[in-house]
Amino acid sequence: MRETMIELGKRQKLKIVKEVEFGVYLGDEKEKVLLPKKQVPEGAKKDDELEVFIYRDSSDRPIATVRTPKLMAGETAVLSVSDVTDIGAFLDWGLEKDLFLPFKQQTAKVKPGDECLVALYIDKSSRGKGDPAPALKKFKVVGGVCQPCPVTGRD
Repeated sequence: MRETMIELGKRQKLKIVKEVEFGVYLGDEKEKVLLPKKQVPEGAKKDDELEVFIYRDSSDRPIATVRTPKLMAGETAVLSVSDVTDIGAFLDWGLEKDLFLPFKQQTAKVKPGDECLVALYIDKSSRGKGDPAPALKKFKVVGGVCQPCPVTGRD
């Protein structure tokens, strides 16, 4: 039997190993990730294999989705700024949780509606002893604002 390795930032096929009231767990007995109930395809059951994307939810826990983001680890894409706060900008990448772009990674000040050419990579730096899933690190975004965006030609 092959060993499952759940990879953050990528689409992968994972087996349903456990059904719970709030969704299903995918992976194997050693390493599991939740696919929330609203994402579980109708009729899916234990031992079925599903293709999912793995990311971290708003509580920083690994989570699966059947949706495909606009950007995956190791790729670049033009993403729209959905919000700007006092800690940085948030980019729409097609998932429930927007992608965070810290001020220090911005080449110019951005505002909602701006488009940014960004690259996504996995931060492999230490996250401390309390990390529930040390193999699943945080996303980091390398970004520059494109205003007007040379890729799309839009402001």
